[in-house]
Amino acid sequence: DESAVRSAAEDLRTSAEPLMERCAFSEYLDKVMRLADATNRYIDVTSPFKLAKDPSQRERLGTILYTCAEAVRILLVYLEPVMPATVPAGLSQLGWHRPADVTLIDLGGWGVLASGTATVKGGGLFPRME
Repeated sequence: DESAVRSAAEDLRTSAEPLMERCAFSEYLDKVMRLADATNRYIDVTSPFKLAKDPSQRERLGTILYTCAEAVRILLVYLEPVMPATVPAGLSQLGWHRPADVTLIDLGGWGVLASGTATVKGGGLFPRME
């Protein structure tokens, strides 16, 4: 189930720098949105809120929640150039702070967020457009 999310994340990781170097901002943001869409589909398919009600599904639920948290972390890392005021708040809510000395391609790799990282409840980062 996680393969589509991880594939979209890897596509973003390998495409981001060349797209930014060419100033292909629309294509860059399209790759970001592909990861967001893959993550939304993953949530729809895996139904983590239903699994949370079944104690026997705790391990599976942990995998789903980690996959979603890692996808959100990667999305935020790649949104930082276009949303520099919003991203630090989102990363803080995830319990993760961007190291200063790590390249973007390394930050965009899967598995950077430590399993079991505590999150912090916060306000909405992206208000709904009415």
